Amino acid sequence: MKISWEKVGLHPQQKVLIGCSGGVDSMALLHSAAPFFPKIGAVYIHHGWRKNGGQEMEHVRRACEELHVPFHFEEIPPSHWEDFKGSWELEARELRYQIFQKIVDHHGYDRVLLGHHRDDVVETVIMNQLRGTGLSGMKGIPPIREPFARPLMDFSKKELIHFAQKNGISWMEDESNNDTRFLRNSIRHRLIPILEEIQPHSVDSIARNAWFMGLQNDLMNELVDEKLPLQKCNYGFFIDLSGVKSMKNAPMLLFMVLRRYGFSLEQCQDVLAHIGQKNVRWHSKNWQVVVVDQILQLGKFPSEEVFFEGTLQSWNENVGTPIFGFVDHQKQLIIRSWKAGDRMEYAPGKHKKVSDFLPTKGVYGLEKDGVLVVECEGKLIAVGTLWVHADWRSQ
Repeated sequence: MKISWEKVGLHPQQKVLIGCSGGVDSMALLHSAAPFFPKIGAVYIHHGWRKNGGQEMEHVRRACEELHVPFHFEEIPPSHWEDFKGSWELEARELRYQIFQKIVDHHGYDRVLLGHHRDDVVETVIMNQLRGTGLSGMKGIPPIREPFARPLMDFSKKELIHFAQKNGISWMEDESNNDTRFLRNSIRHRLIPILEEIQPHSVDSIARNAWFMGLQNDLMNELVDEKLPLQKCNYGFFIDLSGVKSMKNAPMLLFMVLRRYGFSLEQCQDVLAHIGQKNVRWHSKNWQVVVVDQILQLGKFPSEEVFFEGTLQSWNENVGTPIFGFVDHQKQLIIRSWKAGDRMEYAPGKHKKVSDFLPTKGVYGLEKDGVLVVECEGKLIAVGTLWVHADWRSQ
């Protein structure tokens, strides 16, 4: 079994971390990578729900000791699962990737190598189709997604077992892999054998099709990015939608961009129906989009944040872009994001909500969300660069 490290962008000078579960795939990867990478480490993640997690951890630790590979151990506390209502598979995956990233940041690893193989690709493609993920789901698992790389994608589980047996590599079987309550296991143990019985070598055909669809998906993304480019700005990104609505398959074109941020085709259709309006919003899990006339604004949810507390003199001398036009430079100020309920005294005894004021200045959507206000002794004295309280204006 000859692994093409270069195919997934790897070279011996990199410092790599192996995600090692103790199974045959990750143990084969560990033993193959150790002679190739002088700077290498491995991590075992105990998910907190399996009885033999401690035995697996010890098995991986001993293998690392024999190979002189630094060993990391992380455990998800069992209490995390006590009242958990969602998909254990998806949650465990999310937590694993968070742990990988934490170790990379703390120890300076360049890449994380994972032991996914060809059979995993087939299972993922079938899972995605059952969930209705469309073209992007047909490609299965990407071999490279920084900082992660999967060098075993060309090999089947049988080939990895043969390699391990031939080279005296021991591994442990995860008992939860036989639990068909999990969708992946049900596909592996029940559906794929039926497919192979109906059509021999169907697994190889699905794997090849996933590779082919991956190429098509990459090409589609390149063409979409040329046709409908995301442009960076202070709140995230924006897309010029002028002329898009008249395009053939416009909803799918927009979906090819926004699906990366968790938006659905139905939301994209609704976005196009609201072109020309102001401050109409849609949300995904972590992102929001806002239509403002012909522009689609895209950004993460704003957080209420205090940027600075201190005197204006201190701000001007030490912190940010100098602020001019204020009378008193010695009073204590708070510079923060505006929030619902903030009111400005635009004339003696007359007040207006900041949320109502900003649109009068042509500020909408995510640009509006990012406006800062200046507060002194519980009173707003400035809204961005758009307004300064009369008592604070220098003559």
